[in-house]
Amino acid sequence: MHNTTLKIGVSGYIGSGKSVGSAALALPAGDLIVADSVAKELMKNDRFIHRRLRETFGNEVVGTDTIFFDRLGGKVFSSREELDKLNAIVHPPLLKRLRDLLNTSAKRKCVLDAALIPFWGIEDWFDLRIWVRASVETRVRRLMARDSQSR
Repeated sequence: MHNTTLKIGVSGYIGSGKSVGSAALALPAGDLIVADSVAKELMKNDRFIHRRLRETFGNEVVGTDTIFFDRLGGKVFSSREELDKLNAIVHPPLLKRLRDLLNTSAKRKCVLDAALIPFWGIEDWFDLRIWVRASVETRVRRLMARDSQSR
């Protein structure tokens, strides 16, 4: 008997509810891959990526042993040029890692939570793609609640 993993891609704008939806879809007994978490893990642990980030964004953003994600976010999300630099460093190895994780899942289903699936053009990786929608008001309310909890 051939065991095939159902691959599900979940996208949506920030605050739309894609993380909650992805987690629910992964239940029961599925794999959940959160692209943001995989990206942060790569940025922290891959020495080549870490070095390139430090060279590009400086010691005040990327220290010897740490990445100050709040500073990095402040820098890249205020400038399209800086965001493009970050994406050029992180996205190629991230996409390779995400594909490897999807293709090596031995579970009945594997869910990828990634806002950028359409931007990356990887829709054909999935058996099912879901776009999670929420009104702008709902998304803003969720972001404000999340930000106040993290302080």
